[in-house]
Amino acid sequence: MPSSLPAEEQPQTAQPQPSPQPAAPPPSDTKARSLHALISFGASALFISFFLPCINIMGAKLNGWDIQRNFSSYQIIWVMPLLAALVFVLNAFRVKTDIVRYLAGLFCILGYAIHTLGKDVIQALEGGAWLGLTAGLALILIPSPHKPSTPA
Repeated sequence: MPSSLPAEEQPQTAQPQPSPQPAAPPPSDTKARSLHALISFGASALFISFFLPCINIMGAKLNGWDIQRNFSSYQIIWVMPLLAALVFVLNAFRVKTDIVRYLAGLFCILGYAIHTLGKDVIQALEGGAWLGLTAGLALILIPSPHKPSTPA
């Protein structure tokens, strides 16, 4: 007695079906991811701008670290990178960052505005200041990402 069945009687093995392609993410999810990425980028740029030369005072290019360390009236400027780091961490954990973002952006813009009220503002600002101002403005203007609603 043969142990195997003849070719006609052998059961047909099922052909592996190609796995279905994953559905494209809903537009709202893509938009939320883009907004989260923009917020992270803005917070990172604001943090980095603190350590770049931001002002030219009598030929010396000072960054935020030098300013807060050497000028007692500007020691509060260290709040700028702390707020930027807080925005980045909260955004990474998908926690709502609206208030902290607005504070970080406003603090950056107001800090530079108060310091540079006077003539020759444009000539005194360096790349770090422009990066900080741009990132601060972006953090204020980027709309809040909304969590996608789940069907009930």
